[in-house]
Amino acid sequence: MISNEVARVAPFYHRTWQRVPDETKRDIYTTIYQYFDLVSFEDTSEWPGVQLGIQAECQRSYKARKSKYKSHYDTYEDVETAKNNPSDDFASEPERWIEIIDRLYQDPGYINQCEKNRQNRTKLRYTSYHGTQSYAQKRHMRLPGHTNPIEGFKSSHWKEDTGWVNETASLDHEKILAEARRMERDVGDLSPNDQIECMKNALGERRGHIKGVGHVVRKPTPEVSSGRQLNPREYWQQNIGNVIEENIAKRVEEQVQRNEQEFHRRVEEQVQRQVNQQLEQLQEEMRQQFNQQLEKIASTFKRKEQVINRQFRLLPGNRGDSSGRRDYRGDSSGSRDGSGSRDGSGDDENDG
Repeated sequence: MISNEVARVAPFYHRTWQRVPDETKRDIYTTIYQYFDLVSFEDTSEWPGVQLGIQAECQRSYKARKSKYKSHYDTYEDVETAKNNPSDDFASEPERWIEIIDRLYQDPGYINQCEKNRQNRTKLRYTSYHGTQSYAQKRHMRLPGHTNPIEGFKSSHWKEDTGWVNETASLDHEKILAEARRMERDVGDLSPNDQIECMKNALGERRGHIKGVGHVVRKPTPEVSSGRQLNPREYWQQNIGNVIEENIAKRVEEQVQRNEQEFHRRVEEQVQRQVNQQLEQLQEEMRQQFNQQLEKIASTFKRKEQVINRQFRLLPGNRGDSSGRRDYRGDSSGSRDGSGSRDGSGDDENDG
């Protein structure tokens, strides 16, 4: 994250990170404060080390990216072609790439310094694979292949797939082994101090620096013989990764908790919506069924009412005659007079 922030805001036309304006550095700190809990360190004895660690990480990122951009620039034969082909990091901001070329790569002082560095590199007897961490740091962390100086020299200059970096490194390793065998004959198993002395005898010492060992004190004690005590800057440069990982893990855990809470909330809302929809649907179905039942009952009562009315009209006394009986006697044999008797005497059939 720090490397990306450096790339985003830092101008890369300065020679070193120390020359980058303080305003830019404060912008980077502001972003770091947003992602990491630095406030809890401010009033502690660890705060100076934290600041040194952040500065070291910014410096490392700035230097690494400058080297990357310079390598990209050197692939082109002329300046104009280089300006028209910015590094991928500046694809959306080509003006920043052109500014680096104009203010740094075309600066006469910078060109002279690059030439001197090139000449100095030609004087190196061999390169190393040990990376950005010092020999002392690797011994302090007891990384595989770096638990002692003799072992560390081979791990830093030899790879299983490619072998030694060059023949000179291989010859120096043979010198180290020969000196170690000689000292073992004299003193037996080599102590950490003896191993440092072995490296010194085999490769020499220059201004307190021994190849494969790093800077050493004049009279190494057992406490520092396997690696000198790290100063705050080196300590935080070594441990800032752990601090960053802890902060990232903390933020990830908090985000996971927030996501879980949001997930449960959304699930509850979704379930509640579905329940409400099902209830509304059930209520509508029940209302329709109830209305249908009411209609059926009303229709049934209406039919029964009609039947009762018809039956009621057929009951005696509801036809309009006074006797309540029909007279089925005269219509089939002839007409009647007004008195209801046949024409003639009106006597009974048995008379005469």
